[in-house]
Amino acid sequence: MPGPAQAAGKPPSLKGTLIVCGVILALDVFGIGAPMLAVYAGLALALWLVPRIFFVRDQPGLRRHRIHVALAMAAMIALDASAYIVGEIMAERRVTVVADALNRYKAERNTYPLRLQDLVPNFLPAIEPVKPQALMSGPPTYLYHPEGPGLMYVSIPPFGRRVLNVATREWTDLD
Repeated sequence: MPGPAQAAGKPPSLKGTLIVCGVILALDVFGIGAPMLAVYAGLALALWLVPRIFFVRDQPGLRRHRIHVALAMAAMIALDASAYIVGEIMAERRVTVVADALNRYKAERNTYPLRLQDLVPNFLPAIEPVKPQALMSGPPTYLYHPEGPGLMYVSIPPFGRRVLNVATREWTDLD
């Protein structure tokens, strides 16, 4: 049964959709730090909404509203994926900076440190979080090995880990 706004020929407001998309996007980008929540929610809503666009040919206002909602969800997915890509680029650069400090430490002392905190303050001012925009992000995990240690960070929580071999500069993905 159509609601009062639809019965009068007036399409629903887009304001609520934009607020929901904004909240989901903010939680995903600043809370989780990976394109999970917004992408999955957007895809589920798209699967539900896109067929419904074609079932309202006799109501152009409602059809236009549903198209606008679909476009808002597509924008949410694009922004979320873009934020993830930027976060990954920043994470790789920050891990590389720590790897450079580890190599300088080894060049000076002929061995790798037993822990990352040994690099502070002589080789690094501080050990920064890998992804600054995510609340779940922390410093890289140091995987000590005398021949060539590794630096690991979580790319897509809770698994999806990336590891940089400090000696060879090769990236590998776990999980």
